[in-house]
Order: sequence, then structure tokens, then C-alpha cells
Amino acid sequence: MRFSSISSISSISTALLGLIGSASAFGGIAPDSRQFRTLERHGLTVFKHAATNSKLEYVTNSGICETTPGVGQYSGYLSVGKNHSMWFWFFEARHNAEKAPLAIWLNGGPGCSSMIGLFTEHGPCHFVNNDTEPTLNPHSWNEYANMLYIDQPIGTGFSVGTEDVNSTAQAAPYIWKFMQVFMDRFPKYKSREFGLFTQSYGGHYGPEFADYFLKKNDQIEKGDAEGHKIDMVALGINNGWIDPKRQFKSYATYANRNPYKQILENKLLTL
Repeated sequence: MRFSSISSISSISTALLGLIGSASAFGGIAPDSRQFRTLERHGLTVFKHAATNSKLEYVTNSGICETTPGVGQYSGYLSVGKNHSMWFWFFEARHNAEKAPLAIWLNGGPGCSSMIGLFTEHGPCHFVNNDTEPTLNPHSWNEYANMLYIDQPIGTGFSVGTEDVNSTAQAAPYIWKFMQVFMDRFPKYKSREFGLFTQSYGGHYGPEFADYFLKKNDQIEKGDAEGHKIDMVALGINNGWIDPKRQFKSYATYANRNPYKQILENKLLTL
């Protein structure tokens, strides 16, 4: 991807942020009347969730990226307290949305925005031949799944806040809490099969988050916790970054012995 396309991605996402309003999304000073008119015109919804003491603020059908007729989208923030706002972008499935499974995509890093996956890998729109305007991606994952892209942990991409998340284990409860709020706001997804997909450092995110979800399911089943069980049926990890000490060593081995072409001579392995 060239610089102009990256700039276009930034412009699109920034435009979307403008629809939501920085003050509203970040829990700061209330937007002025002009901002409110802009937000209302683009369908701003604020959903307060008492069980988690959080707030979901989002714009409905912004008209950005997913332009397939009849396919809905929501984009905005989950605000937890005053200093923790998590950015998300949700796209309904293009086919059979009322029965399609629900899936989350998380880029790795740690610290890589999931907007990278959205715009450059498998989201509803992409940039072709260095275009400055996006076009529909016919191979998008939301062809057959309801897709939820989240910037996490806090400090990643458009997710902002002053509360530190310093480990994968600390990040897991925030994603679970996000799912609880999301399913209460959109209850039709409570019964859907759910998949968690990630890449790179997601080799840590994926197993940790899935384990947390399943443990929460058990607690809810036993009456030890309140919430909605998540029907977790799939965990997908692409190019997982799990053990750097071993994985770095494998680069040399693969360059020397692979089924295509040797690009590292034997004598170099002994240096």
C-alpha cells in the first residue's frame, strides 16, 4: 500500500470521528449546538448500560466504506467511565444477515489498529491501484458474517484514555464488557455463533480472550456472574506471533530450506 492510500484511510476514519464529535466520544466538554445538529443529522445514538457502567455512542449508516444497499453499519465508541473510550466499527453481513454468525477482528501489534485489517485486508471496502477513494471489496468477510472491528487495547488506533492496559490478561475483560453492551443494545446477536479472529500478536490476544470468554460462560452458567454467554465456536489466528525466540530462528531455517528456492547458503548458517 502506498502513502496516498494510507492518507486516504486516515481521512476516511477521521471523517467518521468527526461525525461522532470528539467531546462526546471522549467524555469531555459537551458538543456545541452546531455539533449536536451534525451528530443528529447523521443518526447519533447514545445507549447507557447500567450493568457495566458504560455508554455506547455510535453513528448509524454513515455511508462510509460499506455502500451495499440494505447493509447496515454502526461506528463509534464504548466509553467506560470518564477516561476509557474504545473505538469500533460494525458491518452487517451482506447475505442472510439475520442468521449469519457474529465475528470480531483484532489486529495485533500490540498496538496495531484494526482499521488496518478493515481497509487493507478483509473489510467491506479497499483501495485499488493507489486510488484515493475506496471501492467495495467483493471478498470482504462481511459477505457472510456480521463483522465487528475494534481498536484495542486503549491507546491503539482511535481508542483513547488515561487508564493503562499493560497486559493481554488486562485487555480481555474490556472486550468481554464490550460484547455485553453490544448484545444488550443489539439483542438479536445474543444467540448467534461467535468467532474471534486475529493475527500477529493476536497469537496472544486470541487464546487469552477466548479463555476469558469461556470462563465467563461457566461462571454465568453456575450463577457466579451476571451477563450473556457468548456462543464461542471459532478462534482464528493468522501468522501468530507467539514465541519470538523460536520464531526469529525459523527465519534463517526457512530461507535455507524451503520448497521453493534457497536464498540463504548453508555456510551462512554457521556464521
